[in-house]
Amino acid sequence: MKRLGGRVTGIRFPGTDRRVIAGTSQGFLLCYGPDGNPVWHRLFEQGIRHLAPFGDETLVIDDAGKLSAVGASGSGRTIGRLPGPCAIADTDGAGVLLTCGSEVRRIEP
Repeated sequence: MKRLGGRVTGIRFPGTDRRVIAGTSQGFLLCYGPDGNPVWHRLFEQGIRHLAPFGDETLVIDDAGKLSAVGASGSGRTIGRLPGPCAIADTDGAGVLLTCGSEVRRIEP
């Protein structure tokens, strides 16, 4: 059993190598191999609210609305910031739909 540091708020299975990426309420983003052993981890400044597919990367949305893209190796980049917390993140096949307050935004990789 793995203890992830906070409540799990998102999970992704990117690629075909059977790795799993988990985000937590305390800001940890962790990648585990198919054997359950850790591959890499990152700590964000805020808790992670959502994870979504973003091309070959994973979109990470934190509690403050910051948007980051993280690759398979754990390297990341900042994409932007929403004006507040994101309530819903969902994909439409080509991009990610994000709700923030009364707004719906769409971003693409």
